[in-house]
Amino acid sequence: DVTVVASGDDGSSIDETFAVAVGDLDEEPTDLSLAGDSVPENAVDASIGVVSVTDPDAPASFRDYSYTVNDARFEIDDASGELSLRSGVSLDFETEASIDITIKGVSAAGHSISRDFTITVDDLTEGSLADGYISGATVFRDENGDGVQGLQSDGVTPEIFTVTDDKGDFSIDD
Repeated sequence: DVTVVASGDDGSSIDETFAVAVGDLDEEPTDLSLAGDSVPENAVDASIGVVSVTDPDAPASFRDYSYTVNDARFEIDDASGELSLRSGVSLDFETEASIDITIKGVSAAGHSISRDFTITVDDLTEGSLADGYISGATVFRDENGDGVQGLQSDGVTPEIFTVTDDKGDFSIDD
């Protein structure tokens, strides 16, 4: 409250108390961050991390902002702040080990903030064999191509082969 006193030349005075309301202005955001910045290669539609904005108008959250990213392979869900690869997109380490992106957040009041981030593509071993062995496995040859274990074309012999592992040597018995 503020009290104002008015005095006249004749020595008289009057005072009045007023309530002063201070309005809050929507200030500019101060930071944009990304929790998580890597993605395994060949992971389709992969989630990478969560975007958030630091805003002096607390409690600000990712839900108070809409987001854009400058690379069409990525998208940000405004409802969750999740940065992910777009549907059907995967990345290849051998082609591009890291990707520089710019994320922009815009508040409902039109205040914006942009930050650059580097997304690391994690290299995976590709085309290698597992270190181990199979013991006593049974597999079948689908001679007639119907996808069902059955009989060979002679109508008598089953479509079965036995695979055995004796000291790491595999053999197929007809």
